[in-house]
Amino acid sequence: MKPPPDEAVRTRVRTDFATNLVLEAGAGTGKTTVLVDRLVNLVITGTATLDRVVAITFTEAAAGELKMRLRDALEGRLATASSDEAARLSKAIIDLERANVSTIHAFASALLRERPFEAGIDPSFSVVADVAGERTFDDAWNAWLDERLTAGDEVLMRAVRLGLPIGDFQNAARHVVAERDVLGLPVTPLEFKPTALLTELEAAIGSLKKQKRSCLDESDGAYQMIEEIEERIREAKRLAGDALEVFLRRLKIVAHKGSQSNWQPKTVCAEVKAELKRLREAAEAWVEQSDADVNQALRERLLDCLQRYEAQKTEGALADFQDLLLRVRDVLAASVPVRRYFQAKFDRILVDEFQDTDPLQAELVAFLAEDPSAPPATGWRQVQLLPGKLFIVGDPKQSIYRFRRADLQVYEDVKALVLRCGGAVLPLTANFRTVPSVIDFVNARFNEIFVEPGDPAPIALAPYRDEVDPKGARTVALTVPPEQMPDDTRLDARRAVVAETIAAFIDDITRVKPWLVYDHGLESPRPARPGDVAILVRKMTPEFIAPFEDRLRARQVNYRLVGGKEYFVRDEVRALAAVLRSIDNPADRLSLVQALRSPFFGVSDADLFHFVSTKGVLNINAPQSDSVARRDVFDPIFLLLARLHRLRRIEPPSVIVEELFGRTRALAAFLMMPSGAQMVANLWKVLETARAYEAAAPATLRAFVRFLQDEEASSRTEGDSPVCEAIGASVEIVTVHKAKGLEYPIVIVADLFTDRLPAGDCIIDHAAKQGWLKIGPFRPDGWKDRVDAEDVQQRAEGRRLLYVAMTRARDHLVIPCLPGVSVDSWLGPIANTLVRPADDIPFGKREANLTWFDSRRLAFGVQGPTRPSVSVAAEGSPSDAQQALAAEQAWVSARRAVRKQASATAEPIVTPSHPVPLADAIDGASTGAQRLFGVEAEGQLAEISQPAAGSGAADDEPAVFGRYVHEILATVDLSGADVEPVARTLARRYGLTDANAARAIEMVERVLRLPLMDDARAATKIFREVPLAGNAAAGRAQGKADLLFERAGEWRIVDFKTDRLDAPDALGEHARQLAEYSASLAHVVGARVRSALCLVRRGEVVETR
Repeated sequence: MKPPPDEAVRTRVRTDFATNLVLEAGAGTGKTTVLVDRLVNLVITGTATLDRVVAITFTEAAAGELKMRLRDALEGRLATASSDEAARLSKAIIDLERANVSTIHAFASALLRERPFEAGIDPSFSVVADVAGERTFDDAWNAWLDERLTAGDEVLMRAVRLGLPIGDFQNAARHVVAERDVLGLPVTPLEFKPTALLTELEAAIGSLKKQKRSCLDESDGAYQMIEEIEERIREAKRLAGDALEVFLRRLKIVAHKGSQSNWQPKTVCAEVKAELKRLREAAEAWVEQSDADVNQALRERLLDCLQRYEAQKTEGALADFQDLLLRVRDVLAASVPVRRYFQAKFDRILVDEFQDTDPLQAELVAFLAEDPSAPPATGWRQVQLLPGKLFIVGDPKQSIYRFRRADLQVYEDVKALVLRCGGAVLPLTANFRTVPSVIDFVNARFNEIFVEPGDPAPIALAPYRDEVDPKGARTVALTVPPEQMPDDTRLDARRAVVAETIAAFIDDITRVKPWLVYDHGLESPRPARPGDVAILVRKMTPEFIAPFEDRLRARQVNYRLVGGKEYFVRDEVRALAAVLRSIDNPADRLSLVQALRSPFFGVSDADLFHFVSTKGVLNINAPQSDSVARRDVFDPIFLLLARLHRLRRIEPPSVIVEELFGRTRALAAFLMMPSGAQMVANLWKVLETARAYEAAAPATLRAFVRFLQDEEASSRTEGDSPVCEAIGASVEIVTVHKAKGLEYPIVIVADLFTDRLPAGDCIIDHAAKQGWLKIGPFRPDGWKDRVDAEDVQQRAEGRRLLYVAMTRARDHLVIPCLPGVSVDSWLGPIANTLVRPADDIPFGKREANLTWFDSRRLAFGVQGPTRPSVSVAAEGSPSDAQQALAAEQAWVSARRAVRKQASATAEPIVTPSHPVPLADAIDGASTGAQRLFGVEAEGQLAEISQPAAGSGAADDEPAVFGRYVHEILATVDLSGADVEPVARTLARRYGLTDANAARAIEMVERVLRLPLMDDARAATKIFREVPLAGNAAAGRAQGKADLLFERAGEWRIVDFKTDRLDAPDALGEHARQLAEYSASLAHVVGARVRSALCLVRRGEVVETR
């Protein structure tokens, strides 16, 4: 195999452990392989052990892949390793599963759990994310807002009178929570005089009144404006406070009207216009000051809301993702002992995808990589890095996550820090992914595109692999045939013809005349399939996706949407939301009509007309006259909705959704539709969302309906629920952000018309720690300048996004364009270079690194199958429904068989505290799917919490006392220095009394004085709450070791028992199972393992092996 052209860089990465390095790895250059090579060489040379290395990835999937590839590499090197190297490799393989290979949030969480008290967080904190996190915020927001409205908050009342929508205020609160490291800082006070504009007008009106005498025509525009200002001043003098501010904000001064011919002398007209222009500008400036003043006052109130949110998390021992980074950053910055502790714990820090990570990560990593012999820095930019400790992988050309707080300037600041401390920046350029012709095209184009200030240097990629097509030129210009161009120049018409062209093209290259793609499994080319094609888009809006879905369905080309599209505005999700609204509020006629016409009930427009025209009442609880038409259709539906309306008072939302699915059999109706399997999966996802919403706290149907409405209004991006059967056989329509890190044999960059995204309501400069937040109509001071600067940033990110999109292609890159039409969009810098006049398109020809596809031969105008008429009324009698149900049942049966096979347990499971086979202990409780469609309950592991024989709590101790003591022992420092604060904190968490806490403290302190714990404190390695498994007589034993440590080459397992164990054989049963764990562990570590039961109540140790 030939060496890559950047082999010298790769060799340095594998061998230079004395220098801090920033590796700028271009697309497809094999950075994961480079990371693995560096990690393996760190281990094999004895430079570092894996348990003292931190590897931080951007996603959990990337962390999993890195661990898997690292294990393969470690095991692969064993065969040729020396004895010393083999010992290091074997130890690394053992250490791998508990190695610090994770996302930054998982790593921060681990640090917090190790030093929770210094970080000011409950040791037993839980991380809330997604639906649970939103629910926590919503609860805090609603409680805070109710308090402020009840108290008649003057700031809030002023803002509402001036036009603040409460929904916009809530969105602003979300921004403050998400960006609290910047927006949570105190705001700078502004000076604003509400009467300043009125004073200015009064000062000017005197001279204007004199000047208007020179007007010969009272109908003159300038004369009329002076008259209006006089009237407005009189009205304003009668007002005060908020009413005056509202009045003045509505004042409009027109300065361009007035004709010189109506004035004598004529120069007076020009003077009046100039004065009116000055007043108009003064009024506009005053409104901006009013905006900024209201904005600042609301920002201060939102800081109070933020405190409520923080208090709610503290009360529930919760932490969101931002807490994890903030608290670790804060404790590292503020506490030098904690900083030194973690610096000593980790010898090497490797960070992947650094260009797209949270700026807080830069601070965290810099503090951990600090040289402990240098004076402790007060800020991360002043840190002196320890040589060789830090290794960063990134690519500024692929920085595309500004909306997730990524800041390219912070990346550049870290590079500068590395260079200042004697490090190096190395380029990785050999591309193993993409064929040479596409690489040449990308290099040439981005040499011309990355030219603006702030753009990354366009470092050229070096092709490594061979062409799939020996003729080369596999970048394809896909021009819409001139004869297919619509006369209508509106965007919708052009979008439709582009979608038609792309759909016809995909059908052609995967079915009619299949292209060749390289199959890495076969190690040879093969014909292309739909699953080889990815349609990449910048933003997956319903308006963009609809024509693509229609055209692909017409050709019966399978496809699936991956990320980006607003999941909550999918037709099927909206239909379900409408039904739930009609259940919650019978008076909501609009939602009821939406529900009736949806596939849940399939009522036709004709039925609705006949029902309403014969005085039918659109209310599920209203009595209907006998003369009302079509009652046979409406009565069963209204009865069902009324039943669910009553049920909502006693059951959570998920039960309502389950009942709705079961009673209407609507899932069968959706399954009959085009992309029906995807629709059904999306509806099940709503059910799972309801369950997650309930898991955060008790929920009503109304609260869940409001949550769905908020999600739809916020346009939060979330992908469809995956349909496993379609993966690999379907065209993927995917956002560029979701495609990051992936590759596809054929890439079509299809989003021809989406321009750069407008600046949002929140603009953050993380490098400068400054933020600007627009709250409803109220703009902060300096907003216009920041929007202009943000527009520059958005354009720059659009160019980087285009680079990422084009470098996802392996074998073929396809760029659509319109004949003779340039586009002002993110794709414009590429697509516009391909634009030719309609009579000058070189169809079918090849140029240096480009092929012009002959789109004239494509089949246009293909009509899809007729959409089935769906009518699944509550009685469920139509034959169509029966057919759909039979098809669904076959699908369910196949899925059930696969799941049954995949979840089968080879051996029965037992637990240390309850040694019976798990199968005998699980009650066959039905899932929602079983009740609705007869699906078998999926295999689950149920935790057996029954006490062992002879156990029991004291009469004065709650049932949770044993778990409480157990958690203290799992949390405290083994020195015993923090027993009391830990116990008191956990007592509040468990709802226990001071007497219970005092009793627990006495027990724990007695345990910590045992000689066994002296051995633990002197151990070279120590772990707590370690999952273990072993062979038991009744099957496979699973559980956790409360304490596991190594001293002098011998391992010990300790099991803390808080039960009384009065039964004769209780102690022996636990001892036998612990001995089985010891035997299994001894086989793994290759050393002697002893085990012991620590009887916490007695303060005794029983050796078991």
